Amino acid sequence: MKRIVNYFLGISLLISNIACGDRNGNRTVKSTPITFEPYRQEVFLEDIADDFYYLPLGTTSNFFIQDINKLFFSDSTIIVADFRQQTIFVFDQDGVPKSRINRLGQGPGEYPQMADALFDEENGWVEVLSPKLKKIFSYDMEGKLMRERKILDGKKSGLRFAKQNDFYVFDRGTFPRGKDKNRLAIYSNEENMKFINSYLAIPPAIIGMGYAGGRAFDTNGDSLYYLPTLGDTIYSVSKEGVNAAYHLDVPKENQISRTLFGGKAFKDFAEYSSQIDSKWVDDPTWLLVNNQYVYFRYSYSSSMINLFYSKQSGKVKQFDLYKSRLNPEQRLMNALKAKRGDYFVTTIHPTQYVNLPEKIRNKLNDKSNPVLLLFKLKDF
Repeated sequence: MKRIVNYFLGISLLISNIACGDRNGNRTVKSTPITFEPYRQEVFLEDIADDFYYLPLGTTSNFFIQDINKLFFSDSTIIVADFRQQTIFVFDQDGVPKSRINRLGQGPGEYPQMADALFDEENGWVEVLSPKLKKIFSYDMEGKLMRERKILDGKKSGLRFAKQNDFYVFDRGTFPRGKDKNRLAIYSNEENMKFINSYLAIPPAIIGMGYAGGRAFDTNGDSLYYLPTLGDTIYSVSKEGVNAAYHLDVPKENQISRTLFGGKAFKDFAEYSSQIDSKWVDDPTWLLVNNQYVYFRYSYSSSMINLFYSKQSGKVKQFDLYKSRLNPEQRLMNALKAKRGDYFVTTIHPTQYVNLPEKIRNKLNDKSNPVLLLFKLKDF
């Protein structure tokens, strides 16, 4: 099968057995094809998972999550970033509420908005990005301010960020600030964060569209990966540059037409999506990478398909609906939110609480915090 044609002419890559690079002058590499034919499939959780379990997040009167926008795990804590409430919720490893971090405001150590958040494993802190102030605030698990950093040349940064070793990277999505039209901005990891360079040009057809997909960054060990909004390539990111690590490889009939991007810029995402044929592979998002698998989901035939690529076998497993043999009425369709060691993590929708094991569902109501499902895939 031939690889998918890159959606946007300006960032196409040479792939398969050909060395490839980008237009920013980065060294050439060989990217790994993730080869698949798109299709919808229902699977039983018990058939695909070596192990799985449910983990309810505890609820108190002032500890109610509206949205899980970011989800992180440490050895002893579960951390939820809720952008709607501009709040970080911290639970112990069993889901018992521990602390609630909300420093929303205009005073010292406070943020006027939480555009993004990450967990700093090295220090055991939560970091909050405030583009309005061009600052990153670091708090310990009790909400004490540990550090406040200024982002120099802030217009070159973005609304999503990640950290790896001695640098930060910002995703500018399809709506860059300032004159720089590249997707990624690299900054130094120091008290006053200095702009280093930017990479990966945003195709003119989507500049200003104001759309950003799901989880674009993920780290695995010493590697940081990035899946651009509306892209078809997963990149490895370093302070020195960006290189293609994996690319989507689908049949020609499932490739987005090049001509779609030959005219003027799209007004917004709705205009773009209205022109997408249901047979095309579109909008891969929600990147997760561990030692065994690469995960993302994509849109196809009006459905969101979850795809796992095995690094060991080179095979893929994909499905749009999880069912359960133990709980026949259960239906799970959510994107994965996070990983915990060898386990992937998703959430149970409240309409499905009735189908959970009795000892869990009897403790839940419409005011309960989300229930997490953690599962470990069988080798394939």
